[in-house]
Amino acid sequence: CGVNRISMGVQSFCDRHLRFMNRRHTAASAVEAFKKLRAAGFGNISIDLIFGFAGLTDAEWRSTLGQAVALGPQHISAYQMSLDPDSALADMAAAGKYAEPADEACAAQYAMLQECLEQHGWHQYEISNFAREGFYSRHNSAYWTRRPYLGLGAAAHSFDGNALRSWNPASIEEYMKAPGVPEGSETLSTSDIFNEQVMLGLRTVRGVEKKTIEAAPYVKGRPLSETAAGMVADGLLEESGSCYRIPRSRLFVCDSIIERLFTD
Repeated sequence: CGVNRISMGVQSFCDRHLRFMNRRHTAASAVEAFKKLRAAGFGNISIDLIFGFAGLTDAEWRSTLGQAVALGPQHISAYQMSLDPDSALADMAAAGKYAEPADEACAAQYAMLQECLEQHGWHQYEISNFAREGFYSRHNSAYWTRRPYLGLGAAAHSFDGNALRSWNPASIEEYMKAPGVPEGSETLSTSDIFNEQVMLGLRTVRGVEKKTIEAAPYVKGRPLSETAAGMVADGLLEESGSCYRIPRSRLFVCDSIIERLFTD
């Protein structure tokens, strides 16, 4: 049917962690599924991993990374666990039954991720994404470069590539009553569009075009390009050809850097 890329939510190669996350698979079944996909002819497989949660030791994280490397997927995405509102984990935290690990511990695990994957031939091209040469995700890259995309299915979002974003009903039942009819939409303001360009661009290792920053309106009476130049001097940004980008060593704290370039 033309499907040539598979993305698997492995999350961990430790069964104890998978049980904690309420995952239905085991480490062994994840490996078995991966091998079946290879046997079926898929030469482009991505796996997702999760770090930065209570109970994950550095040794366990290093082991999960080692097993991921041994499988040899073309693409690896790794995300820090977060407390989403209304999730079971958020309820546990509110009840004092779960405490997020220290930022320093999460940063150390992120540095381990960067070092391990780069050493074994996966190139980091976005904050959470690493790929073999030639296997960057075209799907995700469309989001980061604000290209048009069509969301199919319940809760999926669509974007016209300019200012209009829409979304489908979250309920499968409601979606099936009128597939393709959005539940809601929003039109982005000029400021929203600029902030998205900055935020999405700086998530990637390429960065955001200098001309985008230079064309921005004054913020608090000061050209944004002056702010960017100051951030370069402070080591928060670096110049790379025609772009500003966040240094690799500071990608873990990118949010606090990016917000300094927002227009409001």
